[in-house]
Amino acid sequence: MGQTFKQTAKAETPIGACSGLTLASYAVGRLAEVDGTAGGASDDIELTIPGSTTGIGLVFVGEPKVRTWATGTWKVRLNVPTGGENGFISWKALYVCRVSGTDIETMVSDAAVNTLLNSSGTFTETLSTTGSATSESYTSHLYWVYVFQNASGSEQTLTVRPSKNLLTPLADAEAPPVPGTHRRHIAVNRCAASSVANSEFARSMLESCGSQAWHFGYSMEEQYHAHSMNVTAQSIAASAARRAGLSNASVVGLNVGAASMVREILSAGSAVAGSAGGALAQRSHISSGARTA
Repeated sequence: MGQTFKQTAKAETPIGACSGLTLASYAVGRLAEVDGTAGGASDDIELTIPGSTTGIGLVFVGEPKVRTWATGTWKVRLNVPTGGENGFISWKALYVCRVSGTDIETMVSDAAVNTLLNSSGTFTETLSTTGSATSESYTSHLYWVYVFQNASGSEQTLTVRPSKNLLTPLADAEAPPVPGTHRRHIAVNRCAASSVANSEFARSMLESCGSQAWHFGYSMEEQYHAHSMNVTAQSIAASAARRAGLSNASVVGLNVGAASMVREILSAGSAVAGSAGGALAQRSHISSGARTA
């Protein structure tokens, strides 16, 4: 089951996002939160819709905190505690958008929901996406954009209550990336692995690097880069072991030294780490062109 957001009464700034439509003058925005508190009767929203108009009237905003955006089922709900006047108001269209700055993408949409809101109740729109998951910015937000239509020539009022669940196919929230750690962790892992003439230890460093790359939110490209650098470091360590015929005691001593180098690089900051990564790359004949997160 994917992340489920609860509509709340907390105010948010509405935008048209991926809909390509202009906000109506009466549009309101509300926050949608995982494990959020549903709005009650006192939080009802009255939308006064001008006659013969169609526009964005309601937008919910959520923050998934994920990098991998999976495909699957989206369920979008609308709670109407009282019916619209004279049955003229309809839920015309729906857009679910991913927004990260100027990067805007339509996740799912239906430009022809066309559900008449002339009675009270919960109205549900179920949409699905297929295909492969994509890697997106961790800071991306979700926008649920509701479009309403008033078929009457006169002003009508629609009451909605922000209280229902919004189901997504997105996995649970992930730990946030730490700015500037990407180059630093690659440098640390390469430094430790290539400083130890022991292939088993180098292999463990490779696994550690992969784990760190995932935890700190690096893209697949960045994870591959980190992986390739450690493979080379492992090869260097194995060759050194064969040439030197080091004893177990010597290997233990080198492990301790590597741990000390790791601490020094981390405490020195990203500038030193970047230099260390560059030096190690030159030593290993690999380009250290990975981006800083």
